[in-house]
Amino acid sequence: MKLFIKVIIFIFFLFVLSVPIILINQDLSFKKTADLLFFIHRGLGLYAFSLIFLALVMGSSITLLDRLFTPGRTFIVHQIIASLGFALAILHPASLLSTYISEGNLSYVIPFLLGINLFYFLLGIFALLLLILTVSSALLRFRLGPRWLSIHRFNYLVFWLVFFHSLYLGVDTQLSFARVIFLIYGVIVAVVTIRRILVNRV
Repeated sequence: MKLFIKVIIFIFFLFVLSVPIILINQDLSFKKTADLLFFIHRGLGLYAFSLIFLALVMGSSITLLDRLFTPGRTFIVHQIIASLGFALAILHPASLLSTYISEGNLSYVIPFLLGINLFYFLLGIFALLLLILTVSSALLRFRLGPRWLSIHRFNYLVFWLVFFHSLYLGVDTQLSFARVIFLIYGVIVAVVTIRRILVNRV
């Protein structure tokens, strides 16, 4: 039974990591350098979101995962995935701004600042700032003591901010398949969030 659960978890991880590749296969025509930079921007965003999702699910299930795998290794894998997600989250806006170097203008950025798009764009910026705070708390956990975990739990908010930011502004998240996947991710995070709240109350 334990082996079967491990296989299911492994398949789940592979699926989540393959979703960005499936989604970003749309529109692969690059007429200029800025198109390639914007494509990279899209890919970084999808993978940052996927890794943040995996890190959040793992982090909220460390105790359960330690029963299936070697205790301690789960946390290490969680740290690696979270670190990669953080790095890609930093590179995501940087790659968008890099289109300025190629174009000499902000033509790729301006559409995100118009109308209601600005609200969802700001959600992404706030999520990144909050992510920097939560990652910093993890790095400084030995100095902060138990307080670091309270700060680190803001990652649940980070997920939802990125969720709506990506779902509304993402070029590759407008497909029906992407919407279904996002809905599934949202349900999973909602479940682990409720579970975490109940566990903390016990």
